[in-house]
Amino acid sequence: MAISKAYVDLMGGKIWLSSEPGKGATFTFTIPYEKQVVVPEPVVEKQVNEGFVFAEKKTILVAEDIDSNFKLINYFLSKSNTNILRAFNGKEAVEIALAEKDIDLILMDIKMPEMDGYTAVKLIREANIKTPIIVQTAYADDKEKVIECGCNGHISKPFDKRPF
Repeated sequence: MAISKAYVDLMGGKIWLSSEPGKGATFTFTIPYEKQVVVPEPVVEKQVNEGFVFAEKKTILVAEDIDSNFKLINYFLSKSNTNILRAFNGKEAVEIALAEKDIDLILMDIKMPEMDGYTAVKLIREANIKTPIIVQTAYADDKEKVIECGCNGHISKPFDKRPF
């Protein structure tokens, strides 16, 4: 009872009891209450930047072994006038880069089976292919190594389509 009284007092209320022998006791309390008037804020439609669209169709090679990551990249690029090629590992990425001369951009994952992204980039650059290569990595310590190995930049995972 002492604890209940302390809480009711803290909230500015009152507590009392009524008792009837043989029937028990009834505890009652009141606390001040002011009904809150909520004024709804007007809904403002925010214009979403849906991305960009290339004026001319571009071919992008995406070297990514994880399906969910590839699907997300593919979704982000789906309305940008692109032809997406997929490599499941670094070895396939090198083979496609050597065979397809019209690739405009390579998105290269680093951690892949058979051949990692660093080795794939090295082999692509040794073949004198000048196509821009952007590495996709979740590892922050890879940033300097990415540039040293011949890449043009990096994208951090997890991906986020929102502009900076």
